Amino acid sequence: MSEANEIDPAGEAPIPVLSDVLVPGNPALARPPAAGASRQPPAASADARRIAERLQDRLHAYLAGDGRELVEARCRDALQVHTARLVGQIAGEVSRVLETEIAAWVAQEIDAALAHHRQADSGGGSQGSK
Repeated sequence: MSEANEIDPAGEAPIPVLSDVLVPGNPALARPPAAGASRQPPAASADARRIAERLQDRLHAYLAGDGRELVEARCRDALQVHTARLVGQIAGEVSRVLETEIAAWVAQEIDAALAHHRQADSGGGSQGSK
């Protein structure tokens, strides 16, 4: 462990930092990683580059052909589902609004017809029919 993480006088173990190498068991056995251990040999990295290029080419070919068709089909399906949901919501809202409006219109017309009928009954029995 680093000098900053020495055991304090109270006897508590310090909190490790990112630069510390943690090994279960005896900390004396912990060794820093070798300087060149993370680097791949040149042949392996060239092989990895070739594999990555081939995969990239295959991915581009897939996305230009079958993959594109699959994405388009899923987009069409999603669009149809969302469109149907929107149409249902809009139809429901229009239906609710029209229901209250039509009820109000019918009530107005009935009131007007009754008022006209009452007016005709009260004032015009001698006038005759039109």
